[in-house]
Amino acid sequence: MFNSSQFILGGAGAVPEQAPAPQTGSSQPLSDHKQSRASNVIKWDEEDVQSWLGENGLTELCSQLSGYNGKHLKRLHADYCKSRQKFEERLQNDMGLNYTTRIKFMAELEELYGDHTPQCCIAF
Repeated sequence: MFNSSQFILGGAGAVPEQAPAPQTGSSQPLSDHKQSRASNVIKWDEEDVQSWLGENGLTELCSQLSGYNGKHLKRLHADYCKSRQKFEERLQNDMGLNYTTRIKFMAELEELYGDHTPQCCIAF
């Protein structure tokens, strides 16, 4: 188990079959939302996070990230940028994610935050 300085994985929750686009408390569509990414993600509530997961084909993470809001995603992203290898190990060991799902989740975090810095970009 990790302490509070590390990311904490959520408990069980229902996995929505079709998640609506994140709205960030407004009628802003997802495409507009992506344009202002990181500045609005922190305002997301749990429903927005679940919607984002669904929109990006990551519904298998909905139960593990149940209870997560935008601030939690920001923390996950910060942990990812700090050490991609440790972050990926946590996704595998704590969440039991297979390689493909880990890569997809990390890529979607990069896209969400518009990462273009060497420490946050996946090099293929």
